Amino acid sequence: MKRILLVAFVCLTFFAADAVVASDQGDVSAAVKTILNSIRYGRHDNAMTLVDVEAVCRTLMGSYWAKMTPAEKDELKTNVDILIRKLSFPEGEKLFQHLDAVLYGKPVIKGNKARCKATIVVHRDYKKQETAIDFELSKNSGRWKVVEMYILGEGIFAGIYEDEISPVLKKGGIPAVLNAIRKRVAEVSRY
Repeated sequence: MKRILLVAFVCLTFFAADAVVASDQGDVSAAVKTILNSIRYGRHDNAMTLVDVEAVCRTLMGSYWAKMTPAEKDELKTNVDILIRKLSFPEGEKLFQHLDAVLYGKPVIKGNKARCKATIVVHRDYKKQETAIDFELSKNSGRWKVVEMYILGEGIFAGIYEDEISPVLKKGGIPAVLNAIRKRVAEVSRY
């Protein structure tokens, strides 16, 4: 009898684990589909609920994130949110004007991290163009949120750190970065 109960418990545990993985895969896919559709239809508030702005800011600031005060972190998060809404999302909307299809890959989940590829197929000027975006998500408070996006293997936010933020940090530190971001927010907020 004990052996039958043990086998039943092992089977239930195995199937429950598969159900959790399947559920997480569905949740990851749903998060990627929701953020892309929200951008496509101009629902930026909805899209931002699926972006882990703090994780994005950690990537943008690299090792300097740990040196920032809570007030500096809050200001950066607020301004990065604005820049994503004013710059990134409108570019996505333009891309989706020529949309033929979005092909979703199967999510790969490791603990509270996941990757999911979406291939966006558009036709512009009678030419077919495919853009593959590999979304990296993290599970935070029970929800999957985007923390990085890779195009051609390069992280978007990591690339911004390397190309734009790191040189400013080397010259003027955190205050220089915050000042540059304030100026950029002021520029994009005018229109």
